[in-house]
Amino acid sequence: MRRRLLTLAAAAATAAGAAVVASGLLSPAHDDPADVMAACMPEELAIYQSTEFNVQQCLDDALTDTVNEQGVMDALGWLAIALDRNPNLEIFCHRAGHVAGLQADINRDQLSDMLADSRMQVCDWTLLHGYAEAYAATGPSDDDLSVLLDVCDAQRGHQASTCAETLGHVLWEERPDLDNAPVYCAELSADKHRQWCGYGILMQKWRPVTGPLDAEPGYDPDRLPAICEDWPVPGYGGQAGCGAGAAYAALEDSGRAIGQLKARIESGEDLPDNWLESLNEPFSDGIDLCVRLRDDIARFHCLDSLANDVARAARGSRAIYQTWCELLPDEPAIDCNDQPYWEGQRPV
Repeated sequence: MRRRLLTLAAAAATAAGAAVVASGLLSPAHDDPADVMAACMPEELAIYQSTEFNVQQCLDDALTDTVNEQGVMDALGWLAIALDRNPNLEIFCHRAGHVAGLQADINRDQLSDMLADSRMQVCDWTLLHGYAEAYAATGPSDDDLSVLLDVCDAQRGHQASTCAETLGHVLWEERPDLDNAPVYCAELSADKHRQWCGYGILMQKWRPVTGPLDAEPGYDPDRLPAICEDWPVPGYGGQAGCGAGAAYAALEDSGRAIGQLKARIESGEDLPDNWLESLNEPFSDGIDLCVRLRDDIARFHCLDSLANDVARAARGSRAIYQTWCELLPDEPAIDCNDQPYWEGQRPV
């Protein structure tokens, strides 16, 4: 089970932002862009109204402007402060960071430094991912990729997993075929790193964060079992990575159904007594996608990652999460009671 947990995004953002401020990276000569970002989501605006009021576009533009004017690290600090002032921005900030990171001045040395910098954790490492995608577009050589592999191998704990996942994003953007990109993951020294590298590749393949908001998913569920069976990274790390990446596809219908249901709740709509039953079909479809994987390791990690991702989408609703858990098969076993998201924690 994935056991590394962080407190809710606002608290994590505050700590990371404080670290950036304390490091002296924020220049006092600048105005306060955090107010501009925080204003994108007025406090009186309900989450279900966010599309109508273009919250996402507003935050994309505000963070991009800050990156262009002050650079990635200053923008990172201001984003953390904005999230502290307005935690409702949390569901919009990851895409915004990807979009803004694409506009930064790119070089390999700065990416290497960022991959090893725990301050990048703001909003699930979003500016790091966007910057990495932009770097991939420069056409890095094999030598460049080897340098990044060495950086990731030198990390420990969650920093290593994040580094390897980010490397997966780079690999798919730079070499977008499943016979080539995953081979680089095999060069990482630890199974866990190879797993997260594969996860990053398939995340980027299925649905890039910076793609159109209404884009169709880039996967064919019928091909997933064969993709994992033919995954070119051998051993536990290879199958675990493909399984976790498959979960990203399996979350598609479940995550959408949860979002729609929570929007109805927030809007004050009266729901029928059996409202949770509306989740049974999309939840079952996602679980079935994982169960169809033929390798035991891939199947387990698909369900394990899907458990984490559903919990995040449910945002602390124990009723929604337990509804999903009750549909799980007996094997591979996922201990739903070992997922304390309703207690104010979430996975990363």
